[in-house]
Amino acid sequence: MNQTEFQRTLEDLQKEAESRGGQIDMEAIRARFSREPLSEEHLGLICEYLLSRKILVSGYEKKKEKPQEKQALLPEDDKFLRRYREEISQIRPIKSPERKELFRRAAAGDTGAAEQLARAYQPFVADLAEEMYVPQVPAADLVQEGNLHLMLALRELPEKEADPHRWLLARIREGMQALVRQQEDQSLQDRKMVKRVDELKENISALKEKLGRRVYLDELAEYMKISEDEVEAVLKLAGEEVPEEE
Repeated sequence: MNQTEFQRTLEDLQKEAESRGGQIDMEAIRARFSREPLSEEHLGLICEYLLSRKILVSGYEKKKEKPQEKQALLPEDDKFLRRYREEISQIRPIKSPERKELFRRAAAGDTGAAEQLARAYQPFVADLAEEMYVPQVPAADLVQEGNLHLMLALRELPEKEADPHRWLLARIREGMQALVRQQEDQSLQDRKMVKRVDELKENISALKEKLGRRVYLDELAEYMKISEDEVEAVLKLAGEEVPEEE
């Protein structure tokens, strides 16, 4: 399969995924490339490329990255949270008996009670945003996502929930976690793809200078100590010409 065919197949695969609601499975990927069976390295790179395009790949397990230490708030995020807390500082906290009654009424469909709870829980949203903060996600986005899931959860309050306070905080946290995971996955995929392409281009230039001529796939693989399949996969995903032996 030449470069043009590969790119066309990759585009068709993305269209198929979009028609399936933004997801695809491993069998569908293999079927698209059945004329030229994929190596594990090649298959993995295609899956990572699809993930970077926000396409869910069912059955693909990424290698787990070491968890990073929590970082301090960036200045602009610290400023935002300080300002946000100032804006909501006038909200009257509600005590347990009143909160219990508001939860009961909200679960029964009382929109006024739900609105009171939404206001009262904004400080909790700010606390969770700071707790779950990562540099890839602005604090403002975390707060917005938290408030969105706060409102959604209040519409779905179960009437017989033993601890509605804990239940509501869990729903808010889940919404924020989903946003953080999405942004971290996107950033990771982008960095990995860019790093692979940059490293490959640097090695092509270095080997060209050393040999004084065009380099070929097998030479590049040997020079970089990786498989020819991996070299070819990165070249194709980057839209570069794949050098073949004469």
